[in-house]
Amino acid sequence: MFSWQAECLATEGVWDQSRDLVLPAPTSGGKSLVAELLAAKTALRRGKKTLIVLPFKALVMEKTNYLKVYLDITQIVQCTQ
Repeated sequence: MFSWQAECLATEGVWDQSRDLVLPAPTSGGKSLVAELLAAKTALRRGKKTLIVLPFKALVMEKTNYLKVYLDITQIVQCTQ
């Protein structure tokens, strides 16, 4: 994790979702990691599902494996039409 990602997550109100977060970072800058952590936290806390939209099939496969292995999320549905 980059220091700016940790700083974003540590910003008052972001982790507890009392504030919104805008991440102006370049392509491959690490925005997705922050979004995935916040989405996973929200889904686990609320006991509800989360939708993550990705632009490429290869990225869907990569993120599916990541969520299963590193975050131990096993109930994942892939739509790659």
